[in-house]
Amino acid sequence: MNMVGRLVMMHGYTGNPKLIEPLTATLTPPNWKRVCPKAPHKHPERGWEWWAVGTPTEKLRPSQISDVENSIRHLEDRLAGDDPLIVGGFSQGGSMAIELLHSSLEQRIQGIIVLSGRCIRPELLLDRLREIAVRPFYWAHGNKDKIVPLANTLRAQDMFIEMGWKITKGEHSGGHMIPRSVRAALPDVVRSMV
Repeated sequence: MNMVGRLVMMHGYTGNPKLIEPLTATLTPPNWKRVCPKAPHKHPERGWEWWAVGTPTEKLRPSQISDVENSIRHLEDRLAGDDPLIVGGFSQGGSMAIELLHSSLEQRIQGIIVLSGRCIRPELLLDRLREIAVRPFYWAHGNKDKIVPLANTLRAQDMFIEMGWKITKGEHSGGHMIPRSVRAALPDVVRSMV
């Protein structure tokens, strides 16, 4: 029996829902709803952000953590209900998909898709992974990504694997992007999560 749920795909930094909607439309399983939420923080120049980047650093500053926690609350409100969720996104949106494992939505998440994103709070991740159920995870990243270098994701991937998660990797030779090879793989990835 196919469950009916929501495919939630989140845009990246300075993006908006219209940027991720075309991809999401091609991935949404039959009878599922697609949701492309807008980040709650307006970027000062263009678009929206899940947290203010400012000068990028490996570890987030307290003000950025506050933005992330506000974004989690925003998503909890936007995605209220009891239907299953597949959550994912590009760049900051992919990072937020991982962050939702720290939210009240966690038990409803049945799959995660991270496209050129990273774990932004690795110090909390390992403990959280000890508490929650394993589920399907797809992580695509370009080995030439200069915005979110691949090396930034590898330790987090190792943490998931260490805790028994099977990560399907979509490593590609591009930069900070979603190449055709990943776009071609994603429909099967989503189907495997339903």
